[in-house]
Amino acid sequence: RLALARGRVLVMAGNTEAGVQDFLDAVSRATNPKEVLEVVDPLLKGMRQFERLAQVHARALALTPGRADSTLLYARSLAAAGQVDEATQVFQRVASETDRAHGLVAEAWADAGYLGLAIDAWARVEPSSSDDADGMLSKVSAALATRGEGERLDPFVRLYIQGQRGNAAPRLLPIGEAYRRVGRAAEAVRWLERADRETPSEETALALMRVKLDLDDREGTLAAAERAGSR
Repeated sequence: RLALARGRVLVMAGNTEAGVQDFLDAVSRATNPKEVLEVVDPLLKGMRQFERLAQVHARALALTPGRADSTLLYARSLAAAGQVDEATQVFQRVASETDRAHGLVAEAWADAGYLGLAIDAWARVEPSSSDDADGMLSKVSAALATRGEGERLDPFVRLYIQGQRGNAAPRLLPIGEAYRRVGRAAEAVRWLERADRETPSEETALALMRVKLDLDDREGTLAAAERAGSR
């Protein structure tokens, strides 16, 4: 604990090299290195000391080999430091350690700003392995919109639908919202109108109102607003 506290003071005082050495010492001495990382990780991220953070995570991983969470944290720190090739190699190890790997890898690439790599990883997610399919579709569509690649959304929608097989009432609203997000208003209207027929709700009517407004469809906007007001 002394090394961790001293390292924190040194880093905040501008003596990063000495502080990181204390962090490395703290990790090596810790019964549970994760407790040290919970302090070090946000501190060095906030100071944008990503390469130093990768050093600390590498030490923690060496002490806890085979742990998927440690491997993922190390890969995240490499990605944040811009060490893409090294991060890719470590992410491949993550993929061999957990069924949810591709989703975790995608989140990590997206957080580091590598949206193209994130989208590629999301494309490999098994529909049944996602705990938050709605959230994943939202993030994928946002990344595609940022990159101007809305035409790539269709296979992700198919994966989303595949993951809902067996649901009595499949969720259609997130699909419409995803198409709206990437600027494909016609497809958004088609899905939202279907959602409004099959699973009517105020939320669905409001979403349909927004996309009709995008299309400058005044009559359709007013009709959707009326439906929203009646629910």
